[in-house]
Amino acid sequence: MENADVSRFKSLDDRSKIEFLAHFDGALKLEFVNFLADLASDPEQDDLLRIEAMKVVGLYKGAYDGAEVQRKLLYIALREDEDDEVRVYAFNSLAFVDVGDVEVNASRALVKSDEYILIKAAAFSLIAQHKHLPVAREALQAIQGDKEFGKAAVRELG
Repeated sequence: MENADVSRFKSLDDRSKIEFLAHFDGALKLEFVNFLADLASDPEQDDLLRIEAMKVVGLYKGAYDGAEVQRKLLYIALREDEDDEVRVYAFNSLAFVDVGDVEVNASRALVKSDEYILIKAAAFSLIAQHKHLPVAREALQAIQGDKEFGKAAVRELG
C-alpha cells in the first residue's frame, strides 16, 4: 500500500476501514505496517478497527524488520487499562510473527499472574506458538506447575 492509498484509507469512515482491512490480501510494506501498528495503538480509534489492523499485521508478514511493530503490539497486549479483546488480539498477532526473549518473557510473567483468564490464555498461546525457541521452552517448563496452564505446558513440551 502506497502513501496515496494510506491517504485514501484515512478518508474512509470506520465501517469502510474495517471492511477494507477484513478483506485485505496484499503485500505489506513497512510504512503500511507502521501505520497499522499506530492505528492499533490509538485508544481513540474504534476497537474493531484496531483489532482488524492487528489481524493484518499478524497474518501478512512482509519483507521488513518488524521490531518496532512488535514493540507496539506488546505494549498493547500488556496494558492493563486496555480493552481485554484488544489485548487478546495483540497477543494473537504477536503469535504469528517472529518474537524474541522480551515478548516470551512478558507472556510468561502474564501467564503466572492473576490476570483475566482470556488474556493469560492468549499469552500462553504466544509461548506455545514459539516453542521452538529456547526461551519459550524455558517458559513452558516454568509453567508446568501452574494450576490453569500446567497440563497444556506439559503437552506442548511433548
